[in-house]
Amino acid sequence: MSPKIYSDIFEAIRHFESNSPLLNLKSKRLGYIRRKLSFNLMQMPNGKMSALPKNMFFTFYRGENDNYDSRYPCKPSIFRGNPTRKDVMINRLKIIDFSLILKTHPKVIFAENDGMDIHYDALAQHYELKTDLLDLSSDIAVAAFFATHVYNSEESRFTPRTEGVGCIRSYMDQELIANDLNNMKLIGLQPFKRPGVQCAFGIKLDHNEDFSNMSNKVLFKQKPKYNKMINRLFCHDDFNKLIPPEDDVSEIAENVKNSKIVSKEAVSIYCDKNEINKEDLINNLSENGYSMVDSPIYKLSRQRRRAIKRRMKKEKPYGDAEIRVRACCYPK
Repeated sequence: MSPKIYSDIFEAIRHFESNSPLLNLKSKRLGYIRRKLSFNLMQMPNGKMSALPKNMFFTFYRGENDNYDSRYPCKPSIFRGNPTRKDVMINRLKIIDFSLILKTHPKVIFAENDGMDIHYDALAQHYELKTDLLDLSSDIAVAAFFATHVYNSEESRFTPRTEGVGCIRSYMDQELIANDLNNMKLIGLQPFKRPGVQCAFGIKLDHNEDFSNMSNKVLFKQKPKYNKMINRLFCHDDFNKLIPPEDDVSEIAENVKNSKIVSKEAVSIYCDKNEINKEDLINNLSENGYSMVDSPIYKLSRQRRRAIKRRMKKEKPYGDAEIRVRACCYPK
């Protein structure tokens, strides 16, 4: 039986949240909608602090700008396209190198000293490295944006889709905190902006898992008129609030993605974690055109680090997000 296709993005939203403020964009019963980022500060089981979206309940959303289930399984990027084990290994090494570089970034050093629970894999995912995480959001507006937009590589920006169908998935997790040690990742505010403004969560999947079997979905028709309303909620004068420009971390990610070298430290971490012989791994790297180096594969220059620190003195550490303290009780 073919799934029902709703008439537009707002009817798809109504299916999940019948009282969503977003519906006023279509009905125009109220003046305007202002998106306010509010987070609750909570201590996590590992003793560190996370600032998680106040709209975090047990339902999470994912937006896709087509009905991809008709062509592909819904898998994390690291498992797409039938990669070999060596391909997966190389991408995991890239994540480690990315994390090692980030740990020297002034913003990350500040956040670590501030007690923040930093999700390095999630940062790798949000800055377009291949990981075993799928992006989710507690804010259906974020899912609606990605469901109604396509990335225009020539213009380096997202533009509203004008035809076809889109998809919004919902996923429920009734044991949210317990599962944070397993497959559900509570991300929230991070040293860099994208995860916070996207009210980000993530789900970690294995190579044989298909998210389409774990989630509910609705399809809708791509209507330019309504897609532009979603666009105006986030985009102003070519500035996209969901994907703010962050040259430092984006540059690091691009260098790691395109590099044909892997650091010795990343190799050691990977081998220790997976109980793999280091010489065998180095041989596998060589067979795939990669080489190992003793030093980090990328370093911020001293001048760049100074510029970042000067900029940090003028900015709020976590942007304009409102952060409040919330007490939590964890079962023994």
